Amino acid sequence: MSSKKLEKIITPLLEIEEAPDVFELQLSYYYSKTLAYFGKKEQAKYYAQLAISKLEKIYHIFEDPMRMVEIANMEYVFGDRQKAYQLLLLAENKFGKRGDPVFHLELHTNKGHIFFTWKNYERAARFYKQALHWIKDTEHDAKKSDCLFQLS
Repeated sequence: MSSKKLEKIITPLLEIEEAPDVFELQLSYYYSKTLAYFGKKEQAKYYAQLAISKLEKIYHIFEDPMRMVEIANMEYVFGDRQKAYQLLLLAENKFGKRGDPVFHLELHTNKGHIFFTWKNYERAARFYKQALHWIKDTEHDAKKSDCLFQLS
């Protein structure tokens, strides 16, 4: 789905009063990324902070490892990359023994993104390879393609 379409769909949904937290979280998350895509950084940061606060609230309730990675991703995109990396390390220490390939894919891909922005390309490539390792034997073809793209 294009960013223009996503923006068109999300904008009216933001007006819903008393929406469930998870619904508001997802809207804020995708809307912040859409706004960033269109260069509306300040607006994007506002919605990113909404998403981060809702993610943190949900994480403390459910302790979902994917939510931790989402919080780290929001910090990476709109906040503090060092904090994002620390959150990823915490998620890995706490949930790394689980064999969930999607969790490990997202964890290592986000680590790779951070090291790429820090211009440590060798370490970024190592994390992208780890992400591919975790997802290669699954049926997540689009995710495999993303991994291969990161390595190219």
